[in-house]
Amino acid sequence: LLGTNTDWTGLNLALDTFRLDPQRVAIVGAGGAARAALADMRLQKVPHVILINRSEAKAQALLDRFELAGEVRPLGATPDADLLINASALGMTGYPPLEIGLDALTADATVLDMVYRPLETPLLVAARRRGLNAIDGLTMLINQASMAFTHFFKIAPEPAESPELRELLTS
Repeated sequence: LLGTNTDWTGLNLALDTFRLDPQRVAIVGAGGAARAALADMRLQKVPHVILINRSEAKAQALLDRFELAGEVRPLGATPDADLLINASALGMTGYPPLEIGLDALTADATVLDMVYRPLETPLLVAARRRGLNAIDGLTMLINQASMAFTHFFKIAPEPAESPELRELLTS
């Protein structure tokens, strides 16, 4: 048997849009999406990860498991980072909003919200208002699906991300 996870590659490709070299990354959540983000941060050798979660013990166990240097903060903490990833369901349709301050993020920070319903989350609106790079969850989803398609069918769909595909998926 062979198992493959394309979530982390979808995230990696979405972040690659901005050619990032993050030094301090804040990740909200401690579930499967957060694990994908942590796997990518480990591969990128990010020096410091701030894991924000309501269960600090669960978050610390994940940091330890991925052997990442960093710290755990409670949900709602304002992160001081150059990359913020929402890897939780907070902000998704039917879930409570993600209430997090962006004031401590660096001036050139990037915010990636894995939520894609709604596509334009309050987190992304706040990030754009502050002039930060903002990446929506559909970007990650398209890249993840492209990688999965390649694994299943042994051919890559071309192109993985296009305005026409986004229009089709959001109509």
